[in-house]
Amino acid sequence: AATWCRAPYMQHEAMRYQSYTIKNKHDWSLVVGGTVVCTPVGPPSVVICIAAACPGLETDEEGLSKLKVHWGCSEHAGWAWQPPPAGWHTAPAVSCDAGQCAWETRFKPVSPNDPVHMALLQLPLEGALAGDGGSGGISFVLKPDHDHWLRQENGNGGTDFFFSTAGLPDSGGTSTVASTATMAPQAVEFGANEPAFSW
Repeated sequence: AATWCRAPYMQHEAMRYQSYTIKNKHDWSLVVGGTVVCTPVGPPSVVICIAAACPGLETDEEGLSKLKVHWGCSEHAGWAWQPPPAGWHTAPAVSCDAGQCAWETRFKPVSPNDPVHMALLQLPLEGALAGDGGSGGISFVLKPDHDHWLRQENGNGGTDFFFSTAGLPDSGGTSTVASTATMAPQAVEFGANEPAFSW
């Protein structure tokens, strides 16, 4: 069930989060949190944090270094994926077009040698994210390497994860923190608006 918290890495902004355990070769723990932030220009944005840990891989030679989130926007859970609204950002600040309205963003450790890896998405709250009657959200799966997918329920099968953006708490503030990460050649510039987070 979704609950409420205040996450320190989100500078004490209120968030709603959901947690999951994924069972396959290794046991994965996944927490997804979200909040609404105001930006200097344009519509409000949602900031979504996806944090993952896998104890069985922490000492692996490759560890979680290849872990990516494969994501898109949907008007309802289980509906077709749509591209994100213009003006979106991620941290790490490199995301690659995976085709069919999906993007891939690599995770990074919360801090050096931290077992928890995290990716942040900031997306304008419009289009599919608003959904029909406010039922939109982010659909995603985890991609630990090139050949495997981790989905809800039973690891390498099951259904896509879905995090609803309906009813997210409002952070109550305006953030103007700029991103300083470098874009890769295959990534795109996400727009003139600066992201509302720094990490």
